[in-house]
Amino acid sequence: MDQKYKDMVDERLRTNSSEIFGNFSPEHAGYIIAQFIAKAEKSIEILSGNFSDAFYDGISVADLLKVAAERLKKNGGKIRIITVNGGRCQKLLELKEEIDKKSSGVLQYIPAKCTNPEAVNHFMVVDDMRYRLEEPHWGSAPDSIPQYVKAEVCCNGVQKAAQLLASFYRAWDQLGGDEVPQKCVMG
Repeated sequence: MDQKYKDMVDERLRTNSSEIFGNFSPEHAGYIIAQFIAKAEKSIEILSGNFSDAFYDGISVADLLKVAAERLKKNGGKIRIITVNGGRCQKLLELKEEIDKKSSGVLQYIPAKCTNPEAVNHFMVVDDMRYRLEEPHWGSAPDSIPQYVKAEVCCNGVQKAAQLLASFYRAWDQLGGDEVPQKCVMG
């Protein structure tokens, strides 16, 4: 990935820019996700397909989430993850178990089965303002990395983040998750 893209992302994070920008490659996505997790102070919500080892191991997400969990615990925050491709993600279960040893209850994970996972927008929201929203996509194999994933990204998009969080917490609530933040309950 070119340094110019990294510098642009870093500057937008530093200034909490409300400018929307794109990401198109797995490398861009990895950098943005890693930076968002590294900067999280109070919350991380992720709706993913299967939390693909091929992708997330490449950005050392487990290590990033461990560090973030300690930081979020101090701030009363949570990391909540839903996967929609069916089946439990063993890596996430193991990570949750490991994080629970130091920061019990900070990482919460719900596996789900969606009837049409290829039509679901995967996304993440951090600290109620940063978001990364992918267009629906499907790899050639369940644990493959797509060559091209178009995503909308914003470092300070409070309104869009609130919409994504409302959608996330509707699913979270329907799947039996606990502690739905009051700000996310919509009539």
